[in-house]
Amino acid sequence: MKKKIYFLLLAIFFVSPFLFVSCSDDDDDPDINPDPELTTSGVYILNNGSYGQNNSTLDYYNPETNELTKKVFNTSNGRGLGDTANDLLVYGSKMYIVVNVSSTIEITDLEAGSLQTISLTRDEQPQQPRFAQPHKGKVYVTTYDGYVVKIDTTSLEVEGQVEVGLGAEQLSIVGDKLYTAVSGYMTPMTKVAEVDLTTFTKTKDFEVIVAPRWMQADKNGNLYVMSAGNYADIKQTVQKLDTKTGETKVICEDEYVSMTLAGDYLYIISAKTDSETWSPIDAKYLKYNVETETMEEKEFVNSSVEINYPTYLDVDPVTEQIYITAGLATNTGDVYIVSPEGDLVNKVELSGYNPVCSRFLTILE
Repeated sequence: MKKKIYFLLLAIFFVSPFLFVSCSDDDDDPDINPDPELTTSGVYILNNGSYGQNNSTLDYYNPETNELTKKVFNTSNGRGLGDTANDLLVYGSKMYIVVNVSSTIEITDLEAGSLQTISLTRDEQPQQPRFAQPHKGKVYVTTYDGYVVKIDTTSLEVEGQVEVGLGAEQLSIVGDKLYTAVSGYMTPMTKVAEVDLTTFTKTKDFEVIVAPRWMQADKNGNLYVMSAGNYADIKQTVQKLDTKTGETKVICEDEYVSMTLAGDYLYIISAKTDSETWSPIDAKYLKYNVETETMEEKEFVNSSVEINYPTYLDVDPVTEQIYITAGLATNTGDVYIVSPEGDLVNKVELSGYNPVCSRFLTILE
């Protein structure tokens, strides 16, 4: 982690032009790597913890040594993250940790050392932040009280807020438009809000299935929205939303659904819900090609791999290994690392309850 770490997209943009420079005498230097490659140097795994217990934690996994360093934020800063950490964003030289119930954004360096803590309030009331996304030197954060908050990544100050609707959840950015799922919180809603980032104003709403929660955007600007349904006759559903026409298409539905988008594929955990633990069981691991709009015949986890209570997933952008977090809300969780071929690479026991996301650090070597 002492090497200079680059956020994946920035590394590709700034460094790739130099790969085509003509040869010189220095090319014979054995210490110069003529073909630098992106590698994943580390993975941060965020543990949500138990509601009201102030026990959120951040772990660091080294994929080269298969070693896990637990509670790195606590160790680096001599204090805990707070209550119910919900999302982690790596952007440039900083990380942004969204802590929901504590209503804070912890901004750290890439070794989890604290740089700034932002307390999010409006009219002296906690806003309960949910998810974060970057765009052109800003970080945008959604809040349960219905706003998108804009944070400047240089001053580390809040620059403004725009109202989008109660229970704003995961967000995606396409061009200069921001889209966020608006769940309604205690009164479920059926909309995705659009914000024009050039004016920082809400411009329209799109209709989707009730209680939208998570969202991903493909390279063509289509949105993939997971709606939680009503836990009765409307199941959890993944749908494709065309922001040009407003039309939607159902991709899959089940009692429990989780998803992430990587490249041309939408990776989906589709499962039943255990009636005693309310946790996912009997999972299917679906891989949907967003270009051809077809579901792959083969699941992305082989049947020989047993994962207990799978919950969330993320894909390493370099190795394409799949990190699947798992566990009950009352026990410390695990992360299962699965190869692109569907085989188990490693299972790692984490420090906290309810692990919610894995975020990848990449370097050029």
